[in-house]
Amino acid sequence: MKRYSYRIAILTDYMLHPTDDNLLAVEENLGLLNLIRFIRGELLWEVDVFQVSPIAQRMFDGVNVFGIDAKADHVSMFPGLNSVFAQRSLGYDLRIYFHWHVAAPKACHRSIVVSHGIFWDAPSTRFNRLHSLDRHEWEKRLLYGVTAPEAFVAEDRNTINVIKAMWPGYEHRLVYIPPGIDLLAFAGSESKGESEIVRIVCPQDFTMEQGINEVLAVAGMAWEQGANMEFHIVGHMRDAKEASIMADHIFSLPNCKFYPVHWDSLPDLYPKFDFALMPFRATEGASLYCLQAMACGLPVIAGFAGGLAEFVIHRWNGYLVNPEAANLIQAVLELASDRSLRLRMGENARRLAEGYPESLWKQRWNSLLNRILANNQEGGG
Repeated sequence: MKRYSYRIAILTDYMLHPTDDNLLAVEENLGLLNLIRFIRGELLWEVDVFQVSPIAQRMFDGVNVFGIDAKADHVSMFPGLNSVFAQRSLGYDLRIYFHWHVAAPKACHRSIVVSHGIFWDAPSTRFNRLHSLDRHEWEKRLLYGVTAPEAFVAEDRNTINVIKAMWPGYEHRLVYIPPGIDLLAFAGSESKGESEIVRIVCPQDFTMEQGINEVLAVAGMAWEQGANMEFHIVGHMRDAKEASIMADHIFSLPNCKFYPVHWDSLPDLYPKFDFALMPFRATEGASLYCLQAMACGLPVIAGFAGGLAEFVIHRWNGYLVNPEAANLIQAVLELASDRSLRLRMGENARRLAEGYPESLWKQRWNSLLNRILANNQEGGG
């Protein structure tokens, strides 16, 4: 008997670049790509993606990507995008709002909202510059995104704790689904640490709070002290002009390299390095980059941001520090100078990553999706 093929509509802000066919290869979109591939490839359901774009329809990785020509409003949310999606997704069995800030003002019946972390925990964010009336409206929309859908997926425990503190009594709406890692693909190297040069990977989406300036400051300090190490800044920038400026800045430091890596090549990337530097300050959830690095046996030096404290246990599998340059260079020099410490922390990092297998992530999503769809078939809701 053939399995019924459900139709799933996913709303996001930017999966592809608005005007070309390239994936915006940032951390959250790598998670989205994994989810799409799981739903299509293993559940055998149909998936369509809707996003901000003036281009009506494109195809990416076998998936229709429909554009909705909309812009963020004065509180950095997307009510226009959301409203159009509500009309265009009527024929689907289930809808996934892949960002919290696209879930208002209308979360459709049989829907899931996904949070990738608290995104307003920095002075630079729009929320912290709003007038009191606008802030009230902003908070009202956030709460709506928690209470209106059938489920609110939090990828990190920090988000759960913040929601419980801001709006007590809604924790029954929350579903905890952290990222999962393919532990066979992401694995360590037998020859790790044999080179005289210590190689440090610094994955970046180049957002304001990911600490790129701190990375460059630490690299400069290491160079001045004659430390034999290389900093590899790996990531994709959305704007070609900004990427050129960033490249000029990075290449001015003799011990820095800057290049993009295709998302399907990441399992081959991390084993080449000795440890990872992620001095993230804010707006971070359960970092997929962190888990990928740890699965490959890399200790991680990280900042106190979002869900990173779930993964990094200070001096056991890395360093969890206030991400100021002085703190970071101390951790970098200590880890770079002690190969046995790196290897021991790397083994512990792998051990922690083994608690987040991709199979468990798939099981949790499968259970959630089928629960909501089963309610629909039974006439629930």
